[in-house]
Parts: sequence; structure tokens; C-alpha cells
Amino acid sequence: MKIKSLIAAYVLFAIILFSTYVTAPSPAGTNYMKDVVCSILSNIQFVLDSIGPGFVIVMFTYGGIKYVFSADDPQGRKSAKNTCIHSLIGGIILIVAHHVVGLLGMTNNCTGTP
Repeated sequence: MKIKSLIAAYVLFAIILFSTYVTAPSPAGTNYMKDVVCSILSNIQFVLDSIGPGFVIVMFTYGGIKYVFSADDPQGRKSAKNTCIHSLIGGIILIVAHHVVGLLGMTNNCTGTP
């Protein structure tokens, strides 16, 4: 129940935040909502580009080291193998998310990176 109320509070905060940008008076020729969306998309893409690949490499290396050191334990090898597989799946999801965010940025005519 606590998690549901926390999620509801975040959603409400996001709605209030974006509604202020939508209803804010804008000078001629500017679009605050587009700037906010482009800023959010570029920040997400920056995180996907900088932190994501390093995390995938660290987790894959951790799984490999775990596999090497659990040579006598079949359950440990299985756990290490799952860690490596899950890190590769995470890398694939990371690549797909990067392209989806890039596509959203192109459809909103966002240019530049943070």
C-alpha cells in the first residue's frame, strides 16, 4: 500500500510540474513544453550513453569472475551463468531504449545533446 501511495505522489508531482509548463505564458515563438520534453529526453539519453554500458560490463565481469571461482559448486556456476545472461539481456534492452529515446527526440524535433 505504501508503494502505491508513493507512486501516486510521484505521478501527481509530474502532472503538476508539467501543467505549470503548459499553462505558463510564453513569449512569441517559444514553446516551453517542447523545451522541457527535449531536455528530459536528452538527459535520459545521456544516462543511457554514459552509465548504462559501464554497468553492463561490470555485471558481466562480475558474473564471469563468479563463474570462475565457483568451479566446484554447480549451483554457483548456474547463478553466475544467469548473471552473465541477465547482463547481456540488460545490454540489449539498453540499446533498444537508446534508439527509442532517440526516435522520440527526432519526432519532437529535438536537437543537440546535454
